[in-house]
Amino acid sequence: KKMSEIPRKEFDPSEYIPTGIPQFDDLIIGFKRKQVSLWSGYRGSAKSTIISQLVLNSANLGYKSAVWTGELSDGEFKTWLYLQAAGKNGNKQSQFNKFYYTPKEVAAKIDPWIDNYFWLYNNDYNDNYDALEADIREIVTKENIDQIFIDNLTILDIDELDHDIWKAQKAFMKRVHYLAIELNIHIHCICHPNKSAGFLRMNSISGSGHLPDIAQNTFIIHRINQDFDNLSKEFLGKATRDDILASGCTNVVEICKCRDKGAATDHFIKLWFELESNRLKNDVAEQIHYGWMEPSDIPPEPPRGEWSREEMEKWATQQSNEEDMPDDIF
Repeated sequence: KKMSEIPRKEFDPSEYIPTGIPQFDDLIIGFKRKQVSLWSGYRGSAKSTIISQLVLNSANLGYKSAVWTGELSDGEFKTWLYLQAAGKNGNKQSQFNKFYYTPKEVAAKIDPWIDNYFWLYNNDYNDNYDALEADIREIVTKENIDQIFIDNLTILDIDELDHDIWKAQKAFMKRVHYLAIELNIHIHCICHPNKSAGFLRMNSISGSGHLPDIAQNTFIIHRINQDFDNLSKEFLGKATRDDILASGCTNVVEICKCRDKGAATDHFIKLWFELESNRLKNDVAEQIHYGWMEPSDIPPEPPRGEWSREEMEKWATQQSNEEDMPDDIF
């Protein structure tokens, strides 16, 4: 074709599903429909944490999500999700050290709100990809789902796609991409890295390297600890490392690949984990007001101004809910 015969592609914001994380959306706009994002990270890096938070953030903006998880039971996933939905002020501290829960009366308010925007796949009876793909088609068509999360590829049964595990993974990624195009949705695939003790890079994500090649976006979640400090020296510039380590953040999302916005590649999204809510926050004083909240449930906003990080941390700590644990535990 001649270029004059091809319609020019105009930017359309409706093609993107925002992450709800300001730093992230400033860089990539959001997750584009008809594309696939690959997520990876070592155990304990917060892969499952960010999935449930993206579900809630999307719901808050009117987008619908569905999740298949082989990592958590239905009850475990709901507990995790509701801790984040309730937030620090909605949760209670239990009698056990550093263990928080969402009271039944708060969960009862969250239920009708999240039911409009989220569906959890019943993984008790099937982990076969062909069956899952059929169910994805059904739920997307019936409920107008915007994005699907598959957590994770290691547990999903893809043997029928090919007897060779690496070829099966490649076939899986191609099928998932075709499905995203067909249904006009975004699909997130979570994948464990190869067994490695080094600093996690894109070519360490399972398989033979085909997964990041086929996915339009690839994100790696890092936990900021001594291992990160030691192992990142060889791969990250001093300015980048110093900025991350000095920030006090607990996790970062590394943008390893972004098909639509290459300039976003190699950026790190700094996040702060909040123990009382399991939220990964855009900054330590961030307060997200999810749609289930009534005016009485909304905590006070911090007076930001020119506050330092230490001042914001002190303010956030003062907002801790110190009430005694009631008899009914959700």
